[in-house]
Amino acid sequence: MATLRKTKGTALTYDEIDANFTEAQFRIGTTVLSEDISLSSKQSSFLIGDNITIASGKTITLSDSSTLNVISNADIQRVIGVGERNYEVGEIVQVKFKRIDEITSIGTSNELTDMVASDYTDFGRLRAALPLHIDITPKFSNSLIKLTARIYGEPTTHNSGWLIGEYNSTEKLYQVIRRTGFEGYNNMRSIDQQSTYISDLYDGDNNSTPRHSSFSYYDKPGTTSRKGYCIILTCTTDNTNTTFRLNRTANTSAGSVQSSQYEIGVSTLEIMEIKQ
Repeated sequence: MATLRKTKGTALTYDEIDANFTEAQFRIGTTVLSEDISLSSKQSSFLIGDNITIASGKTITLSDSSTLNVISNADIQRVIGVGERNYEVGEIVQVKFKRIDEITSIGTSNELTDMVASDYTDFGRLRAALPLHIDITPKFSNSLIKLTARIYGEPTTHNSGWLIGEYNSTEKLYQVIRRTGFEGYNNMRSIDQQSTYISDLYDGDNNSTPRHSSFSYYDKPGTTSRKGYCIILTCTTDNTNTTFRLNRTANTSAGSVQSSQYEIGVSTLEIMEIKQ
């Protein structure tokens, strides 16, 4: 057998790796020690979890210079890298990303389609932009959720905007988020058809010049259940609908998005959980 090396900072040969592991004893996942254990003269200590039991009639035999140490499960998990992580406040817990290449049209409506009834009453003409949807299952109930949207395309009228919505699992429909302090719209005035979270679609051209809406939204949903978020299209002209051409221009002439001079692009969503 190769000699056990004590010197740090140099690579071990295969024989030395074998020697190191031969001279160590591992009982990973064991809750009951059901065999006699003896430490050799080369083993200086034996670590045992605080909920480990020794079977009747079994013994642990230490050498003259070795010690028996009882450590907690939490310490064991930190040492071997398993179990629940301890996240610091502000640390990113998880990130999910969604790329949307789909080329489609999203049209607002005042009919009960994919939104809860109260949203049509309060906000007017809406439509959940379902390609712009992403889920997350928070690991902690008090986490902060950051949703970042980068939406490429063009509306048929610049009097348009975006609201932030969530999936209502009871009604199986989408709804505008109304949680105090995390509303998916400006909360400083009465809700009406002009209420948006962001409206940045004006560029004087509603035909052949797409643009990129890029914004972030923060939420504290207070749950560890699966949470679905969705971007919602709204028209800000009373009793009027709009259509948003996702990942393309608003122009519908020539019958093809592949026509020359009419750009197409990509939209993305990113959702992040941040420990609080």
